[in-house]
Amino acid sequence: MPITTRRRLLVGSAAALAMPAFARAQSEAKPRITAISQWSAGSDGAAISALGKLFEERGGVWQHNPVPGFTTEMMNKLRAQIMAGDPPAISQLKGPEIAAWSKIAPTVDISPWVKTAGFADRVPAELAKSCQPGGHWIALPLQVYRINTLFMSTKGMQRAGVTKAPTSWAEFNDTAEKMKAAGMIPLANGGIRYDDGMKFEIALAGISPEVYRRAIMQLDTDALKGKEVLAAFEQLRKFANVMNPNIAAQPWAVNLPAFVKGDMGMVLMGGWAQGNLFKAGATLADFSSGPAPQESGPPCFDLNADCFIFWKPKGADLEAGQKLFAETVMQPSTQEMYSKITGSIPARTDVNLAAEGFTDGQRNSAQNLRDAIAKDRVVLSLGHNMAQPNGMTAAMIDVLTEYVHLRQHPDRACDLAAVVDRGRTRRAVHGVDDLGVVHGFVLDAGLYMGRPAQLLGGDPNGELPDFGFVLLTMALGLLLAILLDQRVRGENVLRTIFLYPLAVSFVVTGTVWSWLLNPGLGLQRVVQNLGWQDFRFDWLVQSDKAIYTLIFAGVWQGAGFAMALFLAGLRSVDADLVKAAQIDGAGPWRMYRRVLLPTIWPIFITVFVILLRSAITSFDLVRALTGGGPGISTMLPTLVVYDFMFQRSELGRGSAAAVLMLLSLVVVMAPYGLYMRWQRQRQARA
Repeated sequence: MPITTRRRLLVGSAAALAMPAFARAQSEAKPRITAISQWSAGSDGAAISALGKLFEERGGVWQHNPVPGFTTEMMNKLRAQIMAGDPPAISQLKGPEIAAWSKIAPTVDISPWVKTAGFADRVPAELAKSCQPGGHWIALPLQVYRINTLFMSTKGMQRAGVTKAPTSWAEFNDTAEKMKAAGMIPLANGGIRYDDGMKFEIALAGISPEVYRRAIMQLDTDALKGKEVLAAFEQLRKFANVMNPNIAAQPWAVNLPAFVKGDMGMVLMGGWAQGNLFKAGATLADFSSGPAPQESGPPCFDLNADCFIFWKPKGADLEAGQKLFAETVMQPSTQEMYSKITGSIPARTDVNLAAEGFTDGQRNSAQNLRDAIAKDRVVLSLGHNMAQPNGMTAAMIDVLTEYVHLRQHPDRACDLAAVVDRGRTRRAVHGVDDLGVVHGFVLDAGLYMGRPAQLLGGDPNGELPDFGFVLLTMALGLLLAILLDQRVRGENVLRTIFLYPLAVSFVVTGTVWSWLLNPGLGLQRVVQNLGWQDFRFDWLVQSDKAIYTLIFAGVWQGAGFAMALFLAGLRSVDADLVKAAQIDGAGPWRMYRRVLLPTIWPIFITVFVILLRSAITSFDLVRALTGGGPGISTMLPTLVVYDFMFQRSELGRGSAAAVLMLLSLVVVMAPYGLYMRWQRQRQARA
């Protein structure tokens, strides 16, 4: 029997006295929520801020950590917090990603809260299913968007003599031709890859929702190769022919001012376009909206929804915060408030949209959703990760965006089924089943890894065999070094000017050059405004020429570096050797060709290797200048690694790509290392 000491007695008494206070503190913990989403600006930013304010008014502490950009950027932040053992209380997720991510970290069963609120029967069945992957609710939908929405510019319709919105794709194409004849750009678009994927899904959903469900949601091979999918590709090509050709890696929203003015006629976009239009200063008189054209039967509903998943919290305050947040989100008034700001429709189908603040477009969308539910014509969005997990979605969109931008390859449509077949075995949460499958990666992304050939010294098609980043940078750097070696007046100033680009980061270089080369903003626009209307310099938006815009920017950045090394080499040549050549009657040209340049040939090798390594590992310049586009025409190896590992969460394929890139670096660096070793041994023997 243990002996009771005075110390044990005092400790036990203190604990007994503290227990009620501790329990009371636990029960009285102020509800707190930590949240991650991608909503930081625009109508979405305003809406999430309003939601946070509402949460605080109800006694909670709102801690929102927005991650600007696409959903994938937010997922990277979420992944980091989960790996650190500190997930947020809630985070934005949607579609199949809810099921995938719930396998890597514990979630909260919120089914009792959902049942108490009577929420389950008031959301679309497809949406409810995605929120309860294990048979119980772990996520709540906040808002719903109809992807297949057509916005019409009021002034654009008047300018083209169009009196009503098209209801079939044939009518849409006729309307587009009328707008084109009126000097307008018929269809506003963005230069981002998902924009191309979204237009394809709108076309296919308008042709046949049944085939869309089989091909896109169920990945049925026969449906993917069927005539309806081919017809959707044909319509996608017609979209491309009437879109703004000068959009380069820009979001679709840059077109809003032109759309309101009537310089652009139509927008195919989800309901959030309405919120962005209002945020940009437009009024209800400036546009109208309704369902996109439908070839057969009543309009279907291509659904995109934003949800919040509930992670297992650490602390009573977070548990209380999750309960308060769930109760707040499920209330009709909250969903009504949120949708009025963003232009969406509430996830609850029983919210009355007759209230002031909703538009006719939103009311039409809500009625469309109810009708589509009744007639089983609701489909899930491909471009917004509702139909498939992120990795499969990205692979399919790669095919679609290449089809849009590589106009000389109309047979690209058949690749969609092939990409799906290759992706069927790679659907683990993080692609770990791909680890080490280098051969499969080469088959899927050989096109990507071949892009550097254009940077490393030649064009794959053989059209410009001597034109490339490395050779051009070396040639220009050598020319500048020889120029400065003449001891010209103002040498110090010139040397500073030539070296200045080296002091600028590649991100800044890429951003500035993207402005200069953008056909709608830069050099082409300036020259045309000066009177030369036929002048064209739109390489940035041409898939077969965009790679050379990277060469321009890279040469501008790297020529000063090459010049500095060459000039240092020229100035280090023994003066006696130069004088002896002059005594022999060597002129300047012969002096450089026969004496100086052969003397510094080791520097040529050094510069070549450094520039070659820079070309292989180039990331920030490409990211800032082209973003890998148009399509995937400038997806260099580093972007491929980044895309697979951090955008698609396919760590296996990303690792395989990194191994291939490492091997290419070994091929470059190993001979250089052997040469340097041989050089040292030769000097030691001498």
